[in-house]
Amino acid sequence: MRPSWDGDGGDTVTKSETSCCGFSIVLAVGVVVLAASCGGREGRGVRPGVDAGTSACPLTCPMGTTCDPTVGCVGSSACATSSDCVDTDACTETERCDPASRRCVYSPLDGDGDGEPPVVCGGRDCDDADPSVGTRGTESCDLRDNDCDGVVDDEPTDCPAGSRCTAGACECTTPGFELCSFDACADTRSDPENCGSCFRRCDSTTTCVAGECVCSGAGLTLCGTTCVDLSSDPSHCGSCGTFCSSGSCATGVCDGFDAGPPPDAGARPDAGSVLRDAGVRVDAGAPCAQGVPCTPDRGCSIGECIAETAGTIGDATDPISGLPGGATTIPTTNWVGGYCTTDLALPVGTAGACDPDAPTDVDDGCGTCGQCAAAGEDASGRTVTLCLAACTPAATTNPCRAGYTCQFGLDACVPGCGSDTECRVYRRDNNANGIYDPGVDLLTYDPLSSATCNMTTGRCDQPGAVGAVAGIACTRDAQCEANGECFAEIAYGWDGGYCTKRGCDLVGRACAGAGSVCQDIGVPLCLRGCDVGAEPVADRLGVAGHGAGCRAGYKCLWNEIDGAGVPNNGACIPGNYNAIVTNNVGAACNSTGPTDDPDARCYSPFGYGRCLTPALWGGTPALPSGMCTILNCAAPGIDTAMPCGPSGQCVSLGGTLTACFANCTTAATCPTGYACGEVGLPTDPHACVPNCAADGDCTVDRRCQIPVGELVGRCVLR
Repeated sequence: MRPSWDGDGGDTVTKSETSCCGFSIVLAVGVVVLAASCGGREGRGVRPGVDAGTSACPLTCPMGTTCDPTVGCVGSSACATSSDCVDTDACTETERCDPASRRCVYSPLDGDGDGEPPVVCGGRDCDDADPSVGTRGTESCDLRDNDCDGVVDDEPTDCPAGSRCTAGACECTTPGFELCSFDACADTRSDPENCGSCFRRCDSTTTCVAGECVCSGAGLTLCGTTCVDLSSDPSHCGSCGTFCSSGSCATGVCDGFDAGPPPDAGARPDAGSVLRDAGVRVDAGAPCAQGVPCTPDRGCSIGECIAETAGTIGDATDPISGLPGGATTIPTTNWVGGYCTTDLALPVGTAGACDPDAPTDVDDGCGTCGQCAAAGEDASGRTVTLCLAACTPAATTNPCRAGYTCQFGLDACVPGCGSDTECRVYRRDNNANGIYDPGVDLLTYDPLSSATCNMTTGRCDQPGAVGAVAGIACTRDAQCEANGECFAEIAYGWDGGYCTKRGCDLVGRACAGAGSVCQDIGVPLCLRGCDVGAEPVADRLGVAGHGAGCRAGYKCLWNEIDGAGVPNNGACIPGNYNAIVTNNVGAACNSTGPTDDPDARCYSPFGYGRCLTPALWGGTPALPSGMCTILNCAAPGIDTAMPCGPSGQCVSLGGTLTACFANCTTAATCPTGYACGEVGLPTDPHACVPNCAADGDCTVDRRCQIPVGELVGRCVLR
């Protein structure tokens, strides 16, 4: 039998020489106060909180004794060393000998750290593995006894007015009402935010009547999820889905063109299509083809139709945890009203595919009003693309049609948010390893979030956390500044997560807080400001390295504007800090697989080291190997001698971009396939570079193959 417990925890207790079910707290005045009833007189093993009863002990036991409920106060174990106090009792921890009293003392078991030992050890914590469960717990509707009073789901605090707890879930008591939020029941017969079912939101042009979204204006017809005037809408002229190629509809008739698509519209053009092979802009002489509403039966005037479909966020294999009302998915409408495109998931480089890396939007293959975007990978791992309608983002307005938003950085109309609820869902890293593990890291509803879906902009509006600024660690958007977002480690790979905000170059979207900067790193983002090259030497290398003012693992990237010594002339972004401490600029490096990080094999002062793999270099033919380099070697404040070393040089790659390359006298000392070429004046040392200008730049078994119209080429086998 062991001492029992009924206090606040954390106190040292005296161990009894003859087992006892109560424990005593030694007070400063030298008396031992019985902290709990020792149970009933019925026999040993009776524990407080389990069986009611009385104790043979007085209110207090003398110093050096503790309570046995059957006999009263008994002496605690005498000891000379802590080894005398060791026992096999699982309910006692950190047994030791108190040098002052020469008595054995210990700490009671408290597995969840909530200050209450478990019931089996004489305490009242009925779940010692969960700190939220105990006598101070709050009862919830979850089929658990959260407050350890012996009753499950009695008077739960999380069921709102008008609901009751049934089988572990709150349910509304009024017919037609559903629990669509944690704080209220919604009338799905008339609530435009939950019309017919939770999270089904009516468009701003409609109202909810008898669980259906209906048009509120005279003369309007519901086409998909949007109310339109069939007499004048060129996308729904006379009937839903009837598209006017001329862009003009009057009295329900297309003006100047026949209604509907040309023959075979909606069918995928062959790779050898005359239209595609001729390089004709798909929107030449006609309204923009990208993003036009469409239906499968009517198709598109040019290109293909991505049809409107019903979908969900979350599914049976990836459910959402914690949604109000016990739901596990959120219903959505995909591609509202349909969406015409001239490139629907074609692999990059194939006939008809657009080019997301084209120098200008005009050259990308989507026409002057289109925007090419990468859209994932096909079964072979090839990047596939999609032509989208181009747009110019704004802070409070939306150039895209209803149901779409102008995506910051992409500058294209993409499907927008559809409900407040979906704005409050994030991917939770349940095992905190920073890597997405299917079945473990669940989509999770954030009950602390107050985000709403702005039906005008199509974006989620976040009220923001008080005092949040760019660069702080995070796991979800609600932890960041107003309208900010979290680049969570599990989704973006930014160590510890990183609060930021897109579109900070626009009026009304300035970065919050001192020390934040708006820097364009491909897209304007709110980032933590820093001073380039100002970190101590010890922080420039190693796995714990970081830029001045940045968190561990984050480098200070120059803003390409301000010179050395100007405060906040850079921004903190993820850097390459590794264990390589010897300069290996020019060494061959390559990725060995999808989970391999070739950057980890390259020397990386200031976090700037990179393995320029064949994929990053680009060009034709592809290089057989990557090469270690260091980017931004000439940024203000950077000591170029440290990045490039005595056997390398800092070379301009155009504009403000610079990189370290290894010096060479012949291509034989360069990675396979590289040239030993001129990178400055003829009198300057040559360097190992990917491009050649003459056969002499290559190894003897290779020649310099220069494409027609170009000045440089690649070293290829003879």
